[in-house]
Amino acid sequence: MRKVKLLLLFLILLAATKIFSQNKTSVINDFVKAVFIEDKSAQFIADHYIYFQSIKNTKVSHTERMKFFETLFLDFKNENSESLKKSDFQIVSYPDFKGEKIKFLHEPADAYVIAQNNKAIFYVCLKENKIFSFTYITKGEWAFFLTY
Repeated sequence: MRKVKLLLLFLILLAATKIFSQNKTSVINDFVKAVFIEDKSAQFIADHYIYFQSIKNTKVSHTERMKFFETLFLDFKNENSESLKKSDFQIVSYPDFKGEKIKFLHEPADAYVIAQNNKAIFYVCLKENKIFSFTYITKGEWAFFLTY
């Protein structure tokens, strides 16, 4: 009886993890669709998909942050538009991606690789079911996600 209860608990946890993971990949899939297929504006993307970290006592206004985001967004869109006009991409959690990938100094818990034919196209980091970052910089052999 105890083994049955443990097995049942394991199956419930496994199902919950899969549903939670599907929700995250759904957010990324919807983001890619909105950016590359539906050609939504930076403001729309910011309002619906982006997690803006609150900054206390900042000298940077919301308008300046939005300009920074728009610049990064347009660069991101231009760099990846040819690759992602089709829907033949995969969303793989960073640890599970087996192809060649960027090394992050601090591997984020919710990082994903958007890939085509086992080749990384770009990386996404999630926070609270929104996109925390889709932009990174490299310093030496390490990469760091930028926040908006």
